[in-house]
Amino acid sequence: MIWQPEFTDKTLSRKPGAVHNFTLNNVKLTLPTCFTSILTGPSVNGSTVRMGEYSSGTIKNGASPVPFDISLQNCIRVRNIETKLVTGKVGTQNTQLLGNTLTGSTAAKGVGVLIEGLATSKNPLMTLKPNDTNSVYIDYETEDDTSDGVYPNQGNGTSQPLHFQATLKQDGNIAIEPGEFKATSTFQVTYP
Repeated sequence: MIWQPEFTDKTLSRKPGAVHNFTLNNVKLTLPTCFTSILTGPSVNGSTVRMGEYSSGTIKNGASPVPFDISLQNCIRVRNIETKLVTGKVGTQNTQLLGNTLTGSTAAKGVGVLIEGLATSKNPLMTLKPNDTNSVYIDYETEDDTSDGVYPNQGNGTSQPLHFQATLKQDGNIAIEPGEFKATSTFQVTYP
């Protein structure tokens, strides 16, 4: 960053109430950001985490979590990372679950998906509660950014994986009925 102040008051008076105007030329300010993010993991296909097939008994007794990462890449001046979960459909009885967006006779009933952020140095294992502004998964970028805040001219920035898991759960006491299931959500990632 180049800062070239041009003062219009040549005396630079220190009198109370004196006004000094200056102009900044050739200044490029960059906010902390990551330029790309991708979903990764053994069960990931594009932007979808494939949950697999389960019996109702397996779900009731505790289905295995499916791990996935959101890999933030080309991050410039990022240190603190906060993630919230937003969805248009939550569970009927358990609003901590992502609900089934499919309807009709072929749609599964009585189940939802629980999203958890895995433990970090800043956070224990935690449930990301959909649409809850106080439910925030926190992580911290540990790589040093050598770009001096200029991308891509002086480097590629850093990368930071955010680790999550999705688990199919029974939605309260609603009877589980087999069928197709699809849940959608948005992960809102900010760099405070």
